[in-house]
Amino acid sequence: MKKNKDMKWLIIGLLLLIALCVFLTALIILHKMKSEPVMAKNSIAINNEEPVHADTESVIETKSGIETEIKTEIKTETASETMQPASYSYEDIHVLIKNGDCPYFEELFLLGTGEWYINDQTIEAGNAMNMIEFMKQKGISAASIRGADENGSFSIIDKEGNMIKEGYKGTMEVRLYDEALGYDGGVVLIDILPLEDYVRFVLPSEMPSYFSYEALKAQAVCARTLAVKQRVNTEYEKWDADLDDSTDYQVFNECGTNEPADLAVKETEGEVITYEGNPIDCYYYSTSSGNSNDMSLWFSEDLPYIKQKKFTVDRDMDFADEGTLANFLNQTPLSYDSNSPFYRWTANLDFSKVKDEQYGNVKGFSVAKRNSSGYVTEIKINYENGACFLRHEYEIRKFLGQALVDFTLADNSTRDQFTVLPSSCFIVESKDGKNYVLKGGGFGHGIGMSQYGASKMGEDGLNYRAILSFYYEGTAVQKIGEDIQLKN
Repeated sequence: MKKNKDMKWLIIGLLLLIALCVFLTALIILHKMKSEPVMAKNSIAINNEEPVHADTESVIETKSGIETEIKTEIKTETASETMQPASYSYEDIHVLIKNGDCPYFEELFLLGTGEWYINDQTIEAGNAMNMIEFMKQKGISAASIRGADENGSFSIIDKEGNMIKEGYKGTMEVRLYDEALGYDGGVVLIDILPLEDYVRFVLPSEMPSYFSYEALKAQAVCARTLAVKQRVNTEYEKWDADLDDSTDYQVFNECGTNEPADLAVKETEGEVITYEGNPIDCYYYSTSSGNSNDMSLWFSEDLPYIKQKKFTVDRDMDFADEGTLANFLNQTPLSYDSNSPFYRWTANLDFSKVKDEQYGNVKGFSVAKRNSSGYVTEIKINYENGACFLRHEYEIRKFLGQALVDFTLADNSTRDQFTVLPSSCFIVESKDGKNYVLKGGGFGHGIGMSQYGASKMGEDGLNYRAILSFYYEGTAVQKIGEDIQLKN
């Protein structure tokens, strides 16, 4: 009898021990769940959806000219093979609306197309609001602006009611530029809208609707990728903005929206370009000179997916040699970019009115260095009171743009409103005192995707994934969805 009783207590003890183990296990699991990282603003999720990789490429000569053959292999990869730990979410984009080159407005008048709200106050349709005066009266440092319905939009006008910028969707925020300066320091304007809507307003501003449809889709993916990557940008962090609406990032809402662009955005919805599971630094430009650049043009760290390329049959030429480059620029070799009017240009410069406060009038300049693609990376500027060297292709283009009178394009049209030289791929063709004639090629920095090149590739039957794989080597086109780590 005693033996049975002992057995009974032994069984009860074992059951209590098992219950205690189960309870402790549950506590451990719950603790791990609570400590999992929360989706933050600066994060995005990427989903592997048959990423396309450019495995080989070759330039071949045909009866019709030069064509680029891209052989691609479709590869489906598992998340564990390409993805990093989670921390990126698919959220709105915050766009700083610039006032010309300035990030703030000394005065700001907004107008809604329909009924609209500033914080909780209703503003009737057609009524404009002086935002700084409104905020001053309310004693607030920030204001949130939204339309009464999703079809409404906002415009920036001047005090006389003249239109400055129009067609802004989403929610807008007005914040003091500098709280220490108060209302006298002006305000910043931020447009907050879903990522896909943002891309809809970028695409027509960056690429004409008559470009090939596959190029429009490639550009949509580029625009989305650039925006996503800027979620870790800290330039405008104090105002909670990711990027601005200028060419410093990509142009936003310069041309509104259009049907071909909207369709291209919809058909590539959520797609971004990644390298080893992370969104790339997505650079693009208008037209190559027949050659492209890598990051050494900007004296920056190499990016494995950005390569220096030559798109014509002259692939073995070293265009750092001025004679070789002169011969190249005085011809129009066939390439994917040769249909662009900016493929070749001739610029007239006059330095007679260009001066520096410290060094005096400009006497002239000379090319000090150029890279193997033919792009100038350093010039020597001679002044009345000394000389200096200027590096970085865009700074060189801006400096020479001060003297730019006009330039003639490959289609014989003339432009005289530019204040920046089209590209730094040029030679000095002739010089007469302070007057220079430059022979050049291309429009933009030549890093990443050429927009004119992409359009021609689309016309020739390449799809947008193949186009992107060509310009960004070793990358994948992936859909936002699965979690990855976005690196600075």
